[in-house]
Amino acid sequence: MPSTYTLGKAPEKLTQNQYERLQMIAKTNHKLLRGYTLKERLRMALKMSNIEEA
Repeated sequence: MPSTYTLGKAPEKLTQNQYERLQMIAKTNHKLLRGYTLKERLRMALKMSNIEEA
């Protein structure tokens, strides 16, 4: 399941192949893309140092 690794990684850590796979997922599976987007938004919110940033 290579896509599982792609969807679990932060976008800045994707390899070129994983980035291309993510682009393919974005074009073909909108529900999966929505889940990935929500995961990334939560990850960014948790990285923020104070409530005002979030």
